[in-house]
Amino acid sequence: MAGQNAQQSAEQKAAAEAEAERVAAAEAAADTLQVIGPVAVLPLKTGGERYVYRGTPVGEEFTADGVKHAKAVGLVGKPKK
Repeated sequence: MAGQNAQQSAEQKAAAEAEAERVAAAEAAADTLQVIGPVAVLPLKTGGERYVYRGTPVGEEFTADGVKHAKAVGLVGKPKK
């Protein structure tokens, strides 16, 4: 019986840690620049371009001018809370 309680406690602890990680990731995503339109085509620093869909974080791989333009036309921004 003690073994079952220890196993349940470990499972509850793992579930709580997973939930805390999920919440932290959601909070970090809310502060990150994301595609807020249906899709944005952003130019890559290495050349070419990439389709980036709603909810995808906008990283350092895209050119600053491309991101600036996408922000100006409302395709990229911080999601509403």
